[in-house]
Amino acid sequence: MLNWIKLLSHFGLLLSIYFCFSSANWFALWISLEVNSLCFIFIIFKKNNLSINSMFKYFIIQSFSSLILLIFFMIMKNLSTPELSLFLINSIMAMKLGISPFQWWLPDVSESLSWWEFFIFNSFQKIIPLFIISLSPSFLWIFIILSCVFAPILMILQSSLRKILIYSSLIHMSWMLFAMPNDSFSWIFYLIFYSSSILVFFIISINSNFSSLHQLSIFKTRIFYLILFINIANISGVPPLLGFFPKWMILSSMPNFSLLVLVPIMISTLLSIFIYMKIFFSFFPTLPYTVKSSFLSINLAFFLTFLLCFMIFMFFLI
Repeated sequence: MLNWIKLLSHFGLLLSIYFCFSSANWFALWISLEVNSLCFIFIIFKKNNLSINSMFKYFIIQSFSSLILLIFFMIMKNLSTPELSLFLINSIMAMKLGISPFQWWLPDVSESLSWWEFFIFNSFQKIIPLFIISLSPSFLWIFIILSCVFAPILMILQSSLRKILIYSSLIHMSWMLFAMPNDSFSWIFYLIFYSSSILVFFIISINSNFSSLHQLSIFKTRIFYLILFINIANISGVPPLLGFFPKWMILSSMPNFSLLVLVPIMISTLLSIFIYMKIFFSFFPTLPYTVKSSFLSINLAFFLTFLLCFMIFMFFLI
């Protein structure tokens, strides 16, 4: 019975996304958003305490933000400032997505998810809120800068792969938000590329059955580490891999962009790449500890030098 419910929930989740893109008014968008959240709750439901606690946390966050959104729709006509209306809508969607400063609930929910549920949570569940934000992309620089500040700091303090991926997704969402004011649909291509990258990584994680960084040291096969390295670099957006292409596409399609927003995104992206590489080489089994330490020191020096040159270049552009 439970398998049939999960199967129908997957179908309902996809159907809600379809209705979102074909909605003609705000109420239809709200219905699509609620159906999407409800279907995901049925997907992640499992009969254990950790799963139930995470499910209730997700339910409370989504219900609270949806209630605020519904109340706002009822009083929206009475508001005299449209800028305030747009900011409130985008803030509610940021809460649903877990964009900074609302990222505090993400790790608790993600830790109890299977890798497939985590993939849905990190890809399909972002579509409807991001679509609603793209309809009125105002005041996004606040969420972009906050996400770029918090994400690298939170990433470097973690040993759980799910938490690292969750916090790195804040940087990827910053890129999507950054693209919205100039192009309403480029964020969709970015999300497709990002989802494809993490799907390959999740397939490796499912087959290898690891969830923590400390478990990487038990794998002795070099081909495994080569595949893992390529996928981590791809998720990070290291050129010339596929993950770099959507970033390049966004920058090349924007004739005018704010350096105040671009510089934090670039710095946080470089920091996330360095954190991913440092994590990977720290657990590489064939290198002695002294070699790994010296490599990381050289890598850090090179990274800081490159970052300094980048900031000087941006200064002269201003």
